[in-house]
Amino acid sequence: MKINKVEISEFRSIEKGEFNLTNLNAIVGQNNSGKSGIMRALNSFFNPNLELRFYNDGANLFSTSYSVPRIIISFSNISQNSIFINYLINDIVKIKQEYNKKRKKLDYSIFDVNKKYKVITDEELKSLHTEIQFVLIPSERGFINNLENETGVLRNLFDKFFLENYSHRDTLTPKVKKAFEYFKDKALKKVSKGIESKYLAKR
Repeated sequence: MKINKVEISEFRSIEKGEFNLTNLNAIVGQNNSGKSGIMRALNSFFNPNLELRFYNDGANLFSTSYSVPRIIISFSNISQNSIFINYLINDIVKIKQEYNKKRKKLDYSIFDVNKKYKVITDEELKSLHTEIQFVLIPSERGFINNLENETGVLRNLFDKFFLENYSHRDTLTPKVKKAFEYFKDKALKKVSKGIESKYLAKR
C-alpha cells in the first residue's frame, strides 16, 4: 500500500491544495507557506489521537467558525489480500478524514464502487493504520520538546520502553545507567542532563 495523492482543505493555513507523491519527496517553501501544515495533516490522518486536541482547541482549523477540515489520501499498490481490495477504482483506493465539530471526533470514510463515501469500519481503520505508519518529528530540536512534549519522539520511545519492561524495572537500573553514560560521553551531552533530571534515572 502506497500513498499516491494527498488532498487537503480547510486545515490550518491551507484553504485547499493537492499533490501527488513519488518514492522520494521534498517539501520546499518560504516560512509560513504551509510546509508544517502538510506534515500535520498527514499526522492527523495516520495518528489521529495525537492531533485531535489541536482540532478541539482550534489550532488545526482554517477558520474556527465554519470550516470543516478535510484530508483525502489516495492509495495505490494495494495487495490482493488487502482488506481494501474491493474498493479499488482504477487501481486506487481513496480514504477521507473529516473533523466532526459536534462530536469532537475525526471521522473516516472510504470511496466505494458506487462512487460515494461510506463510513469506514473499525477493522478497516485498524488495517489502514497498520499498513502505513507515519512519524512526525517536530522541527524543534531541544530536549524540552522531544522529552516533555507528549507527542515528542524521544518521549514516546522512552515511554514505550519502560512500559514494556515495567514488570522488570529492578533489573533495568544498570541498563538505564549505562545508557545515560553513553548519552553523557558521546551522543547527546546536553540532552542527557535533561533526561537524567526529568526522567527515571533517580528512581
